[in-house]
Amino acid sequence: MYQSRKLPWEKMHEFLLVSGSARDPKNLCIEIVKNIYQFVPYDQARIYFLNDNGKIYSEVLFGVEKRWSKAYLEYFSLFENGRYGAANNLDMRYKYDGSIREWDTYELDEFIVDYIKPQGLRYSTGFSLYDADYSRKCVFALDRTKANKYTAEEIDIMSVLQPQLDNLHQNLFVLPPSSEAYQSQIDEEMPLTRREAEVTRLLCDGVTPANIGKKLSLSVSTVYRHIANIHNKLQVSSRQELIVKMLHRSK
Repeated sequence: MYQSRKLPWEKMHEFLLVSGSARDPKNLCIEIVKNIYQFVPYDQARIYFLNDNGKIYSEVLFGVEKRWSKAYLEYFSLFENGRYGAANNLDMRYKYDGSIREWDTYELDEFIVDYIKPQGLRYSTGFSLYDADYSRKCVFALDRTKANKYTAEEIDIMSVLQPQLDNLHQNLFVLPPSSEAYQSQIDEEMPLTRREAEVTRLLCDGVTPANIGKKLSLSVSTVYRHIANIHNKLQVSSRQELIVKMLHRSK
């Protein structure tokens, strides 16, 4: 597994930081597909968004002709009781396990002959992201038309990234608590200085570091130093994780 491999950890961390800057689930998913290419090149990519009933209601395509996605959504996703459906097994919490679909090895049924072969697809892999209630909300498919199979390193990278991306995605479904809801918890229970507590409240209220500096008459570098201390003391790595931690403490 990936523990024994030398992965591009610094670039992966940068990728997660860039992805984490998205402020809504759809934009997060788009940023993921745009930027994951540097680690896992693909020839085509598809994102399918699911509603609360597990039905696909929207899509974003990369290098895929619209007619093929239309054929999939209207017919092939329902083929043989959803055998190739993007939204099957919705009751299971899915973590990326390195599964690769090598289409040349599949039996030549209608889906392979009339959908996979005409697009020239050779290999496919993908993963899902969930909301805060662990309901699947989007499905990613990364396809290759060339004969180069996904490598062990690429699989390891996706195995590392998917849980982190899932956390970012889930946090976007959590509403931040009001300042009043968590003020006493910050003051009485957390190992923060008075200034760190002020910065924490403003971060949870959605104020940017630059504007926090203006509100508190601090330089931006000082604000970031406080944020680093807050993250270290509270064992979080992002604003989203901080909000979730504060929300849980306010209950």
